[in-house]
Amino acid sequence: MTEKILISLFCLTLLSGTAKGANHTGNKTFRGAWFEVWIPSGFTVIPSIKSSDDVQRVDSAFFRSPDKLAEFYIFSPMWNGTPGDIVLNKETEKLNFSETRRSGGKTITFYTIQAKNKSYS
Repeated sequence: MTEKILISLFCLTLLSGTAKGANHTGNKTFRGAWFEVWIPSGFTVIPSIKSSDDVQRVDSAFFRSPDKLAEFYIFSPMWNGTPGDIVLNKETEKLNFSETRRSGGKTITFYTIQAKNKSYS
């Protein structure tokens, strides 16, 4: 059985990708309207919810590995919003885990969603 991984980050405030001394060799930078993230150069970016504040950028995006076995998601609007592009399909999926962390004026929620037929998590 092939498992897919979906890591979701729900951010109500700006994510900062300015870690000093971080080694980003071989990575590329993706800039949303209110976030910046370094991703492995082979990952595909799938822009999603357009920003109402910056028409050239997005508030959310999916990032998929070349083998399509791993995917992560970032939703980071300026003030608030709903990540409607990752709505749980109650017929085929279930929420296995949810954890919210608050630190330094940021709110980050991690979700683990699993297919009811266990084909992905």
